[in-house]
Amino acid sequence: MQKSNIDKEKLILSIFTELSVPFLAIDFQRLKKTLERFSETKSYIAIPIKDDEKLLISALRGILKQYDVPDIMYILLLKSELFIKNNNIHKMYSEKNLYTLQMDGNNLVWEESSLWPLAYSSFIQQLVSLTKNFKVLLEERKKERKKERNYSKNK
Repeated sequence: MQKSNIDKEKLILSIFTELSVPFLAIDFQRLKKTLERFSETKSYIAIPIKDDEKLLISALRGILKQYDVPDIMYILLLKSELFIKNNNIHKMYSEKNLYTLQMDGNNLVWEESSLWPLAYSSFIQQLVSLTKNFKVLLEERKKERKKERNYSKNK
């Protein structure tokens, strides 16, 4: 069997680009508090990345590049009772949305001239935590299997 020379980063980027984005996975409480407290119309999230997590960058880029939030989400929030009282949901919408997704030191930073990064920050952090925890579990399972094989050989 011949090994494939597929670039892992490109493969992971393409896989995660195909995943659908859960646009309703908004942290409504965080968004509401931010809209009430600040007049900012831009936001960012920074995701810490360790040196051994380079493939995580590709996965996150694949997902975050899809966050071109459809106008229907803005309309949905506009009609939400959580936001009607203060009528400040206009901060979510920007016709000229400036968007960046880049490494800054050891952080992958998603920044926009809207509050969408903030709105989805809890979901993204949960996704990162699951990914990192899964990696740890896989490494532990590999160690267990190696011990089991060594035990079987020594019998």
